[in-house]
Amino acid sequence: MKKKIALLLILFQILAPLTCTFASNKIVILEDIDNHWIASQHKETLYLLQHLGIIKGYEDNSFRPQNQVSRQEFTTMLIKTLEPDLQDFSEIATFDDVNTNSWSFPYISKAIEKNIIIPEEYEDLKFQPEKPITRLEIAIMIIRGLGVDINSQDIIVNTNFLDDSKIPNEAKVYIEKAVEKSIIKGYREEEGFFFKPNNTATRAEAIVMIYGVLKEKGDLKQAGYYALQSFSQAKAQPLENIFNEIVFGWSALDKLEDGSIIFSMDSPSEYKRPIGYEEALALVDNSSLKKKLMLTETKTSLIYPLLENKKDQQRLIEDIIKALNDHDFSGIVMDLENIRDLDRGYRALYVEFLKELKENLKPKNFTLTVTVQPNNVIGYYDGYDYKKISEIADEINIMAHDYHERNNFNVLTDHAPLPLVKEALTNILNEGVDPNKVILGLQVSAGTQWVSSFKDDNKLVEFFTPNMQNIYKAIGERDGRRVFDYQAMVPTFQYNINEEGKESQRLIRYEDEKSMESKLLLAKYYGIKGISIWRIGEIQDDVIDLLKKH
Repeated sequence: MKKKIALLLILFQILAPLTCTFASNKIVILEDIDNHWIASQHKETLYLLQHLGIIKGYEDNSFRPQNQVSRQEFTTMLIKTLEPDLQDFSEIATFDDVNTNSWSFPYISKAIEKNIIIPEEYEDLKFQPEKPITRLEIAIMIIRGLGVDINSQDIIVNTNFLDDSKIPNEAKVYIEKAVEKSIIKGYREEEGFFFKPNNTATRAEAIVMIYGVLKEKGDLKQAGYYALQSFSQAKAQPLENIFNEIVFGWSALDKLEDGSIIFSMDSPSEYKRPIGYEEALALVDNSSLKKKLMLTETKTSLIYPLLENKKDQQRLIEDIIKALNDHDFSGIVMDLENIRDLDRGYRALYVEFLKELKENLKPKNFTLTVTVQPNNVIGYYDGYDYKKISEIADEINIMAHDYHERNNFNVLTDHAPLPLVKEALTNILNEGVDPNKVILGLQVSAGTQWVSSFKDDNKLVEFFTPNMQNIYKAIGERDGRRVFDYQAMVPTFQYNINEEGKESQRLIRYEDEKSMESKLLLAKYYGIKGISIWRIGEIQDDVIDLLKKH
């Protein structure tokens, strides 16, 4: 028995010290929230807003959730939510009591510029920045910040709150719209609901309202990828309730005996048109969804010769257009992976190929989406000129996943930790890519798993990428420990197992609705066009429910 306990302790020590590593500033783990309602209801929100730089804790690692929020503090949080990269703002003071050297001046100035704050509404042009902000003021600022049009037709006489008489008539429409969007709620008491317009807000309450603003910040296009083993889920779920378009991963490159590189929907790879494909297309054709074809290739032994051969490229383009016509696809998604520039200049060659492809797609009004790998992923693929590709293509889809390190089992890495996903997204935007063309590629088909065991007194650590169905099955059947990693914004499941007398410890990191929502809100935060999900067939119910809401 003692030997078994000792072994389990050793196993725990093998995996427990491992932490998710990534090249990004870590957030502060707050020490005073666990006994507060914010922790039980909105803990992930609190840490997400910290990752986004909207809020931060105090130097003593506290958040002080019950502290009142001042006017300048809420204005700053709101503007940081609406303007991720605040640079231009008026440097001329408007309020007599807001100095241009004040830390909050840029945010107050921007709020004035956006008509969130209207100086004439403040007596003697004094903002009183340190004064606790009221719920009434918050409602007005939020609705103005979201750009909701208010006109004479929107003016209402009464709200549904029992203290309606305490709400100024001109402010009632703002409150109603904030309530409609579920950003602000009333206080429930025995008699009914009260708004309490003159109540101040705590830091915890402000977090929840800022979260509501973030959710309302634009709509995201949601594309779903259909590939192997997708049919059962596609048939069971009304896809139009989840996605705007479906991308079919049914084509790849192939090589003829003479060395020519060709387009193929019947290649030896997994990316090929399946038997019975007509039924899958019918599912989409019977809905309001758009459908596209994806050409996926990961072998550079096929990609590089193609990029060097103009004749093969022209034949490939002709075959792509024929396939789009034959299957009534609206466009092509080019997913040529693992490209490095190397001494032959494949970066430039790929751009030239995409130019020619786009020119040939135009007459038929077919769209072009180009999938690229991020430049902060392990292996660093530098064969993608994000700026030039985005100028050619209708969309550029960045695959912000596959960050796990397969060759170093002593370092726990995730397939998509939020700090690295954020870094990948900001990198591509900082290169001047139009946010309205950017799609954030997310992967829910598999997680990462470390299995640690002993054999002949030797430690063995193995790495796997189990599919999501098996992960959720293990969580449902095994007695283990679930923890959410707020540094990476991913869930972890850890359990022990005894097989054939051998004890082992298993640690799985995966995606759930909480980790996925953090990435969806990241996309909304930066105002990009949308997200894509790889792939239909492995999307778990909690994530489907999340996608329906967004």
